[in-house]
Amino acid sequence: MMNEHGNDTAVSLLEEAAGLNASDLHLDPVEDGHRVRMRVDGRFVDRPTVTGDHSQRLIGRLKVLAGLMVYRSDIPQEGRLELGDGREGRLAVIPSIRGEKATIRLFSSAGARDSVRSLGFQTEHRRWLERALARESGLVVAAGPSGSGKTTTLYAVIQEIIAHRGDFCQVCTIEDPVERHIPGATQVEVDRSRNLDFSSGLKFLLRQDPEVVMVGEIRDAETARVAVRAAMTGHLVFSTLHCGRAAEGGPRLLEMGVPDYAVNLGLVGVLAQRLLRKPCEACDGGGCETCYGTGFHGRCVVSEVVDRKAPEPSPSLAESAARMVADGLIPASEMERVFGGGA
Repeated sequence: MMNEHGNDTAVSLLEEAAGLNASDLHLDPVEDGHRVRMRVDGRFVDRPTVTGDHSQRLIGRLKVLAGLMVYRSDIPQEGRLELGDGREGRLAVIPSIRGEKATIRLFSSAGARDSVRSLGFQTEHRRWLERALARESGLVVAAGPSGSGKTTTLYAVIQEIIAHRGDFCQVCTIEDPVERHIPGATQVEVDRSRNLDFSSGLKFLLRQDPEVVMVGEIRDAETARVAVRAAMTGHLVFSTLHCGRAAEGGPRLLEMGVPDYAVNLGLVGVLAQRLLRKPCEACDGGGCETCYGTGFHGRCVVSEVVDRKAPEPSPSLAESAARMVADGLIPASEMERVFGGGA
């Protein structure tokens, strides 16, 4: 698997991960090398372990590709990788007691999800999101844990706005990191070494005369206050929150110190989402080479919405998942895995 210089293995691993549509590639240090794992549809898939000096050359080659310092193995480092076919990745290495651990986040290719319709939301939630992106102002939040597809949703929203309103609006983003380059948008990457974080970056972007702003994540009180203030003063703002349910979005902003009146006036609504694995079509869920014997291949989205102006809440995430089970889109075991069977 490994040639003398480590070049072929690095490239082949990246190509294999991209071909499997993996979200992450992990190289975990073990006693005599690195364990290789790819996260596919949320689950780790083991690949052959790279041993001995080969593993060190592999890490070194990845560092070269990402423009990192090969001679430093005692400090954390991050860098961007070009994967080909318009895809990019971000390499992060960190020293551990057994050597350097390397993780590569693989970003989806441009155009993979370039519209709200392409995301696969149930019809009522897709229409709600389409109405939200047609607004002139307000804060629209995508909620969910890590790996739930929030950023993919925001990218699709931004691309659709540019496609339909690009001649009439300026679109700016502040992200950590920039996962995909969007033609027509001004994208700024967080860089704390230059004191450029979400809150300060958002303040500077608001001086660039934008109509639409995407904030990669609201994770602190100052960013929350600036985002809501922008939404109240004529900007359409999209962002994400780490919370489990759509109903928790408003209270989360209040916990961050945003005044109640500002949340009521500025927040349009919250869309919470999860990704559920679909049965493998190649084997009807029985397990094959395509799905690595798991019976699953690919994922679909389940969602719920809290609209600040709607009199009735939408069905919950678990209720929507139960409907997908009844429609034969996912097996009951997948709903049980994600929601524990509860509504």
